Amino acid sequence: MNTTTTSSNEYATIKSAQIVYVVGASGTGKTFTGDYMQVMHGYHHVDGDIPLKHMTLVPKYKDIVELRFIKDDWAPHYSELAQLTLEAAKDNDKVVLSHATDKNVQRDHVIKKLIEGGASEDKISIVQLTIDPKVKARGMYLRTKRMAEQS
Repeated sequence: MNTTTTSSNEYATIKSAQIVYVVGASGTGKTFTGDYMQVMHGYHHVDGDIPLKHMTLVPKYKDIVELRFIKDDWAPHYSELAQLTLEAAKDNDKVVLSHATDKNVQRDHVIKKLIEGGASEDKISIVQLTIDPKVKARGMYLRTKRMAEQS
């Protein structure tokens, strides 16, 4: 149950916000794209990995992640991504959500929740990133090597 209340001013801001939903496989540059859009174009970046990254800090996120990965109930996770995006849209006229949302039904769920939360359908764009498999493999290798060297 969503206990967050939205004022008429916040609703108007959400309704007018430009929302970009960046999706793609791991290693395609989603987070980089979101960060770039934030720094260079004034978007507020919502990292779709927030529930996973913060599951030890936020009990609700632990429950959501367990439902997604253990019980294959993905809806609460994707609803939370939409809610985080809507919260950002209350204070920002441009928001970018980046996440490895690989199934159309899950992307459709996020879009539906955004619209139900007040976002305007014509202000939502989806950008799907792709990458050459050899470039991805090299990048993943270098990232893993760098992480190993830092540990």
